Parts: sequence; structure tokens; C-alpha cells
Amino acid sequence: MGTYLAGFRWLLFASIMAQVGLAGCGSDDGLARHPISGSVTFDGKPLANGSIQFFPSATTGPAIASGAAIEEGQYAIPTDEGLVAGPYTVRITSMGGKAKAKGKGKEAVGESVAEGAMPGFGAMHPQDLIPPRYNVTSELTATVKEEGPNEFNFDLEKGSKETAKSK
Repeated sequence: MGTYLAGFRWLLFASIMAQVGLAGCGSDDGLARHPISGSVTFDGKPLANGSIQFFPSATTGPAIASGAAIEEGQYAIPTDEGLVAGPYTVRITSMGGKAKAKGKGKEAVGESVAEGAMPGFGAMHPQDLIPPRYNVTSELTATVKEEGPNEFNFDLEKGSKETAKSK
């Protein structure tokens, strides 16, 4: 029984070490990835924080999606997490709104149950500050090119249509 446990432990240890070693070697997948960067403004001001995601809009080659955090209106995706050349749909979100109590329409700030709400109907997820046309039903696009730089600047507006500018 002792020999069996020692052999099992060694096999488990070897398996874990092999997985760790392979995970560390996975950064070069052979794809021609490109770094992506840019800026995001919302109603003329740099977006304080949020996220940007790029999803392939054509499947003629490898389907690579990636994204980054937006901080003070800037974002950057490094080469090892970058995108391959091609067209992408872009989604931008910023969860900065106040949560609403389900069913009551009252705001619940920092409370698990809003005043007047029944238990279990507390604060929901924060509201997205960015209109759905820039995320859920995104109208934003970007085309990553072989020759860089791939800089995509997005000027979002609450009330009117947006145009993506890329350099």
C-alpha cells in the first residue's frame, strides 16, 4: 500500500509539473499577432474606466478574440495577447452606474437590500454607462492590418451615432 501511494504521489507530482511547464510555453502559438492600442472618449471626455473587447467578424482565418482594460481613456493589448489581421466587432463597456432594486426602480447604493424592497430583490448589477449600440448590439468595427501601428480611437456619444477613427 505504501509503495502504491508513493508511486501515485510521484505520478501526480510529475503530471502537475508537466502541465505547469506546458502552460508556460503556450505564449507563442505561431500566429502573426499584432499589438493593439488606442483611446476611448465618452461625451468628449476620456472614459475613466471600462473594458474593450475585439471579436472576429469574419472566419476566414484563425478566430482570435482579445480585450483590455480602459483606464483614463487609454487601452493597450500587448503582442502576445494581440490580434491577427482581419475585421473585428468592438464592444466597449463601463460599469459605473448605480445599481437598481429589482421590481421597485429605486436605487440601492451599497446595500444588499434596497429600502422598501423585499429580501432577495436587492441590488442588481451596476448599470452600464455606455449605450447598448457600443456593446450588446455593437455598431463598432476595427480592421487590424499586417502593417501597423494598429491604433483604434473611439469617440462615443450618449445620444448620437459614433464613428470609430483608426490611425
